[in-house]
Amino acid sequence: MNGTAVMTAIGAIGAVRLEHALAACESAAALAAEVMFGRSQAFAPIAHQLKHHPGQIASAGAIRSALAGSRLIDSGKHEGRIIQDPYSIRCAPHVIGAARDSLTWVRQVLHRELNSVNDNPIVDLENGETLFAGNFYGGHVALAMDLLKIAAASVADLLDRQFALLLDARLNEGLPETLVAYEGCGVKALQITSSALTALATQRSAPDTVLSRPTEANNQDKVSMGLNAALNAAEVITLLQQVLSALLVALSNAAALRDPARLSAGAVRLLEAVRARSPVLTADRRLDHDLRQLTQAIDARALFPR
Repeated sequence: MNGTAVMTAIGAIGAVRLEHALAACESAAALAAEVMFGRSQAFAPIAHQLKHHPGQIASAGAIRSALAGSRLIDSGKHEGRIIQDPYSIRCAPHVIGAARDSLTWVRQVLHRELNSVNDNPIVDLENGETLFAGNFYGGHVALAMDLLKIAAASVADLLDRQFALLLDARLNEGLPETLVAYEGCGVKALQITSSALTALATQRSAPDTVLSRPTEANNQDKVSMGLNAALNAAEVITLLQQVLSALLVALSNAAALRDPARLSAGAVRLLEAVRARSPVLTADRRLDHDLRQLTQAIDARALFPR
Protein backbone atom coordinates (compact mmCIF):
# COMPACT_ATOMS: atom_id res chain seq x y z
CA MET A 1 0.00 0.00 0.00
CA ASN A 2 1.24 3.50 -0.76
CA GLY A 3 0.03 7.02 -0.18
CA THR A 4 -2.21 7.00 -3.22
CA ALA A 5 -4.49 4.40 -1.62
CA VAL A 6 -4.77 6.53 1.52
CA MET A 7 -5.43 9.82 -0.28
CA THR A 8 -8.05 8.10 -2.42
CA ALA A 9 -9.84 6.72 0.64
CA ILE A 10 -9.84 10.10 2.38
CA GLY A 11 -10.94 11.75 -0.85
CA ALA A 12 -13.85 9.36 -1.34
CA ILE A 13 -15.16 10.13 2.12
CA GLY A 14 -14.63 13.85 1.53
CA ALA A 15 -16.52 13.77 -1.77
CA VAL A 16 -19.57 12.24 -0.08
CA ARG A 17 -19.37 14.72 2.80
CA LEU A 18 -19.17 17.67 0.41
CA GLU A 19 -22.08 16.42 -1.67
CA HIS A 20 -24.26 16.30 1.45
CA ALA A 21 -23.00 19.71 2.59
CA LEU A 22 -23.83 21.33 -0.75
CA ALA A 23 -27.43 20.11 -0.55
CA ALA A 24 -27.61 21.60 2.94
CA CYS A 25 -26.22 24.90 1.67
CA GLU A 26 -28.98 25.08 -0.93
CA SER A 27 -31.63 24.76 1.79
CA ALA A 28 -29.90 27.50 3.77
CA ALA A 29 -29.63 29.72 0.67
CA ALA A 30 -33.37 29.38 0.12
CA LEU A 31 -34.09 30.41 3.71
CA ALA A 32 -31.70 33.36 3.35
CA ALA A 33 -33.61 34.47 0.25
CA GLU A 34 -36.88 34.22 2.18
CA VAL A 35 -35.87 36.27 5.22
CA MET A 36 -34.25 38.86 2.93
CA PHE A 37 -37.44 39.14 0.81
CA GLY A 38 -35.38 38.03 -2.20
CA ARG A 39 -36.58 37.80 -5.76
CA SER A 40 -37.55 34.42 -7.15
CA GLN A 41 -36.58 35.42 -10.71
CA ALA A 42 -32.94 34.74 -9.80
CA PHE A 43 -33.84 31.04 -9.60
CA ALA A 44 -36.07 30.86 -12.70
CA PRO A 45 -35.42 27.67 -14.72
CA ILE A 46 -34.78 29.44 -18.02
CA ALA A 47 -31.95 31.56 -16.63
CA HIS A 48 -29.99 28.49 -15.58
CA GLN A 49 -30.88 26.36 -18.59
CA LEU A 50 -29.36 29.07 -20.78
CA LYS A 51 -26.13 28.79 -18.82
CA HIS A 52 -26.01 25.02 -19.50
CA HIS A 53 -23.95 23.93 -16.47
CA PRO A 54 -25.63 20.83 -14.94
CA GLY A 55 -24.62 21.64 -11.36
CA GLN A 56 -26.00 25.15 -11.59
CA ILE A 57 -29.28 23.91 -13.06
CA ALA A 58 -29.60 21.33 -10.27
CA SER A 59 -28.72 23.86 -7.57
CA ALA A 60 -31.27 26.40 -8.80
CA GLY A 61 -33.87 23.64 -8.91
CA ALA A 62 -33.13 22.65 -5.32
CA ILE A 63 -33.46 26.25 -4.13
CA ARG A 64 -36.72 26.68 -6.06
CA SER A 65 -38.12 23.52 -4.48
CA ALA A 66 -37.15 24.72 -1.01
CA LEU A 67 -38.92 28.03 -1.65
CA ALA A 68 -42.20 26.43 -2.76
CA GLY A 69 -45.16 28.04 -0.98
CA SER A 70 -43.18 30.94 0.48
CA ARG A 71 -45.02 34.23 0.81
CA LEU A 72 -41.88 36.06 1.93
CA ILE A 73 -40.04 35.67 -1.36
CA ASP A 74 -40.83 38.55 -3.76
CA SER A 75 -42.58 40.47 -0.97
CA GLY A 76 -40.19 43.40 -0.69
CA LYS A 77 -41.66 46.07 -2.93
CA HIS A 78 -41.11 49.29 -0.99
CA GLU A 79 -39.75 52.45 -2.59
CA GLY A 80 -35.99 52.70 -2.48
CA ARG A 81 -35.41 48.95 -2.54
CA ILE A 82 -32.36 47.98 -4.59
CA ILE A 83 -33.15 46.79 -8.10
CA GLN A 84 -31.35 43.44 -7.79
CA ASP A 85 -30.45 41.23 -4.87
CA PRO A 86 -26.76 41.07 -3.91
CA TYR A 87 -24.67 38.38 -5.53
CA SER A 88 -24.61 36.13 -2.47
CA ILE A 89 -28.38 35.67 -2.85
CA ARG A 90 -28.81 36.00 -6.60
CA CYS A 91 -25.79 33.93 -7.58
CA ALA A 92 -26.09 31.18 -4.97
CA PRO A 93 -26.95 28.57 -7.65
CA HIS A 94 -23.92 29.62 -9.67
CA VAL A 95 -21.51 29.28 -6.73
CA ILE A 96 -22.94 26.04 -5.36
CA GLY A 97 -23.52 24.76 -8.88
CA ALA A 98 -19.87 25.26 -9.80
CA ALA A 99 -18.94 23.25 -6.72
CA ARG A 100 -21.39 20.55 -7.79
CA ASP A 101 -19.84 20.31 -11.25
CA SER A 102 -16.37 20.22 -9.71
CA LEU A 103 -17.52 17.39 -7.50
CA THR A 104 -18.73 15.46 -10.55
CA TRP A 105 -15.20 15.44 -11.97
CA VAL A 106 -13.71 14.59 -8.56
CA ARG A 107 -15.99 11.57 -8.23
CA GLN A 108 -15.04 10.38 -11.73
CA VAL A 109 -11.33 10.57 -10.85
CA LEU A 110 -11.85 8.78 -7.54
CA HIS A 111 -13.96 6.06 -9.13
CA ARG A 112 -11.26 5.34 -11.71
CA GLU A 113 -8.53 5.40 -9.08
CA LEU A 114 -10.42 3.05 -6.77
CA ASN A 115 -10.59 0.53 -9.62
CA SER A 116 -7.01 0.96 -10.78
CA VAL A 117 -3.65 -0.69 -10.25
CA ASN A 118 -1.65 1.88 -8.33
CA ASP A 119 1.58 0.26 -7.17
CA ASN A 120 4.49 -1.96 -8.20
CA PRO A 121 5.26 -4.53 -9.36
CA ILE A 122 2.84 -4.99 -12.26
CA VAL A 123 2.88 -8.53 -13.60
CA ASP A 124 2.13 -8.78 -17.31
CA LEU A 125 0.95 -12.39 -17.63
CA GLU A 126 0.60 -12.28 -21.42
CA ASN A 127 4.20 -11.24 -22.02
CA GLY A 128 5.70 -12.81 -18.92
CA GLU A 129 7.15 -9.54 -17.68
CA THR A 130 7.36 -7.91 -14.28
CA LEU A 131 7.17 -4.14 -14.63
CA PHE A 132 8.17 -1.34 -12.28
CA ALA A 133 6.34 1.76 -13.48
CA GLY A 134 4.88 4.86 -11.86
CA ASN A 135 1.25 3.98 -11.18
CA PHE A 136 1.77 4.75 -7.51
CA TYR A 137 1.84 8.42 -8.49
CA GLY A 138 -1.22 10.20 -7.09
CA GLY A 139 -1.34 13.18 -9.42
CA HIS A 140 -4.95 12.74 -10.53
CA VAL A 141 -6.23 12.36 -6.98
CA ALA A 142 -4.05 15.23 -5.78
CA LEU A 143 -5.50 17.62 -8.35
CA ALA A 144 -8.99 16.38 -7.53
CA MET A 145 -8.41 17.08 -3.83
CA ASP A 146 -7.12 20.57 -4.57
CA LEU A 147 -10.29 21.21 -6.56
CA LEU A 148 -12.45 19.70 -3.81
CA LYS A 149 -11.09 22.05 -1.15
CA ILE A 150 -11.23 25.10 -3.44
CA ALA A 151 -14.90 24.34 -4.19
CA ALA A 152 -15.72 23.90 -0.49
CA ALA A 153 -13.91 27.12 0.46
CA SER A 154 -15.75 29.08 -2.23
CA VAL A 155 -19.11 27.91 -0.88
CA ALA A 156 -18.03 28.73 2.69
CA ASP A 157 -17.27 32.26 1.49
CA LEU A 158 -20.74 32.46 -0.08
CA LEU A 159 -22.36 31.50 3.25
CA ASP A 160 -20.27 34.03 5.15
CA ARG A 161 -21.38 36.75 2.73
CA GLN A 162 -25.01 35.75 3.27
CA PHE A 163 -24.47 36.01 7.03
CA ALA A 164 -22.94 39.48 6.62
CA LEU A 165 -25.93 40.60 4.54
CA LEU A 166 -28.32 39.61 7.32
CA LEU A 167 -26.57 42.07 9.64
CA ASP A 168 -26.37 44.96 7.18
CA ALA A 169 -29.14 47.46 8.00
CA ARG A 170 -28.89 48.94 4.49
CA LEU A 171 -29.80 45.64 2.82
CA ASN A 172 -31.54 43.35 5.32
CA GLU A 173 -35.08 44.64 4.87
CA GLY A 174 -35.60 46.01 8.36
CA LEU A 175 -33.94 43.32 10.46
CA PRO A 176 -31.99 44.54 13.50
CA GLU A 177 -28.24 44.20 13.15
CA THR A 178 -28.19 41.75 16.05
CA LEU A 179 -31.04 39.61 14.59
CA VAL A 180 -32.71 39.45 18.00
CA ALA A 181 -35.67 41.22 19.56
CA TYR A 182 -33.93 42.18 22.81
CA GLU A 183 -31.13 44.57 23.75
CA GLY A 184 -27.91 42.64 23.42
CA CYS A 185 -25.26 41.29 21.07
CA GLY A 186 -27.44 38.56 19.61
CA VAL A 187 -25.62 36.88 16.71
CA LYS A 188 -23.57 39.91 15.70
CA ALA A 189 -20.36 38.55 17.21
CA LEU A 190 -21.06 35.14 15.68
CA GLN A 191 -20.46 36.62 12.23
CA ILE A 192 -16.90 37.35 13.33
CA THR A 193 -16.51 33.65 14.06
CA SER A 194 -17.98 32.81 10.67
CA SER A 195 -15.56 35.19 8.97
CA ALA A 196 -12.59 33.69 10.84
CA LEU A 197 -13.62 30.13 9.90
CA THR A 198 -14.02 31.22 6.28
CA ALA A 199 -10.57 32.80 6.30
CA LEU A 200 -9.12 29.54 7.59
CA ALA A 201 -10.95 27.56 4.90
CA THR A 202 -9.57 29.92 2.25
CA GLN A 203 -6.05 29.53 3.61
CA ARG A 204 -6.32 25.74 3.66
CA SER A 205 -7.58 25.73 0.05
CA ALA A 206 -4.18 26.74 -1.35
CA PRO A 207 -3.02 24.08 -3.86
CA ASP A 208 -0.76 21.34 -2.54
CA THR A 209 0.03 19.85 -5.95
CA VAL A 210 2.54 22.62 -6.71
CA LEU A 211 4.48 22.02 -3.49
CA SER A 212 6.38 18.88 -4.49
CA ARG A 213 9.61 18.24 -2.55
CA PRO A 214 12.41 15.88 -3.75
CA THR A 215 13.35 13.05 -1.36
CA GLU A 216 15.23 9.74 -1.23
CA ALA A 217 18.38 10.96 -2.99
CA ASN A 218 16.28 12.29 -5.88
CA ASN A 219 14.58 8.96 -6.54
CA GLN A 220 11.28 10.43 -5.38
CA ASP A 221 12.05 13.76 -7.01
CA LYS A 222 8.53 14.69 -8.13
CA VAL A 223 5.72 13.68 -5.78
CA SER A 224 2.00 14.45 -5.92
CA MET A 225 1.49 15.83 -2.38
CA GLY A 226 -1.93 14.23 -2.69
CA LEU A 227 -2.21 13.06 0.90
CA ASN A 228 -1.65 16.61 2.14
CA ALA A 229 -4.27 17.79 -0.37
CA ALA A 230 -6.75 15.16 0.80
CA LEU A 231 -6.23 15.96 4.48
CA ASN A 232 -6.59 19.68 3.81
CA ALA A 233 -9.73 19.02 1.76
CA ALA A 234 -11.23 17.08 4.67
CA GLU A 235 -10.50 20.01 6.98
CA VAL A 236 -11.99 22.59 4.60
CA ILE A 237 -15.19 20.54 4.31
CA THR A 238 -15.46 20.54 8.12
CA LEU A 239 -14.90 24.31 8.12
CA LEU A 240 -17.68 24.66 5.54
CA GLN A 241 -20.00 22.71 7.83
CA GLN A 242 -19.06 24.99 10.74
CA VAL A 243 -19.71 28.16 8.72
CA LEU A 244 -23.05 26.68 7.68
CA SER A 245 -23.89 26.00 11.33
CA ALA A 246 -23.20 29.64 12.21
CA LEU A 247 -25.36 30.83 9.32
CA LEU A 248 -28.21 28.57 10.40
CA VAL A 249 -28.20 30.11 13.88
CA ALA A 250 -28.41 33.55 12.28
CA LEU A 251 -31.15 32.50 9.85
CA SER A 252 -33.19 30.91 12.63
CA ASN A 253 -33.11 34.11 14.65
CA ALA A 254 -33.81 36.26 11.60
CA ALA A 255 -36.79 34.08 10.66
CA ALA A 256 -38.17 34.49 14.18
CA LEU A 257 -38.49 38.20 13.41
CA ARG A 258 -40.60 37.54 10.30
CA ASP A 259 -44.17 36.25 10.06
CA PRO A 260 -43.85 32.45 10.46
CA ALA A 261 -47.13 31.90 8.60
CA ARG A 262 -45.48 33.24 5.42
CA LEU A 263 -42.52 30.87 5.46
CA SER A 264 -42.27 27.99 2.99
CA ALA A 265 -42.98 24.49 4.23
CA GLY A 266 -39.34 23.62 3.61
CA ALA A 267 -38.21 26.52 5.79
CA VAL A 268 -40.55 25.46 8.60
CA ARG A 269 -39.12 21.92 8.60
CA LEU A 270 -35.57 23.22 8.49
CA LEU A 271 -36.16 25.67 11.34
CA GLU A 272 -37.70 22.96 13.51
CA ALA A 273 -34.56 20.86 13.09
CA VAL A 274 -32.24 23.82 13.73
CA ARG A 275 -34.12 25.06 16.78
CA ALA A 276 -34.12 21.59 18.35
CA ARG A 277 -30.34 22.09 18.59
CA SER A 278 -30.14 25.88 18.89
CA PRO A 279 -33.21 27.59 20.36
CA VAL A 280 -34.01 31.14 19.24
CA LEU A 281 -32.11 33.60 21.39
CA THR A 282 -34.05 35.39 24.12
CA ALA A 283 -30.86 36.54 25.85
CA ASP A 284 -27.18 36.45 24.99
CA ARG A 285 -25.58 33.09 25.78
CA ARG A 286 -22.75 30.82 24.71
CA LEU A 287 -23.31 29.25 21.31
CA ASP A 288 -20.41 26.80 21.06
CA HIS A 289 -22.56 23.84 22.13
CA ASP A 290 -25.25 24.82 19.59
CA LEU A 291 -22.68 25.06 16.80
CA ARG A 292 -21.14 21.71 17.69
CA GLN A 293 -24.54 20.05 17.67
CA LEU A 294 -25.47 21.59 14.34
CA THR A 295 -22.15 20.68 12.72
CA GLN A 296 -22.47 17.07 13.83
CA ALA A 297 -26.03 16.94 12.52
CA ILE A 298 -24.96 18.34 9.14
CA ASP A 299 -22.19 15.77 8.84
CA ALA A 300 -24.62 12.97 9.76
CA ARG A 301 -27.30 14.23 7.32
CA ALA A 302 -29.63 14.47 10.29
CA LEU A 303 -30.64 18.10 9.92
CA PHE A 304 -31.95 18.80 6.45
CA PRO A 305 -35.16 17.52 4.86
CA ARG A 306 -34.42 14.94 2.16
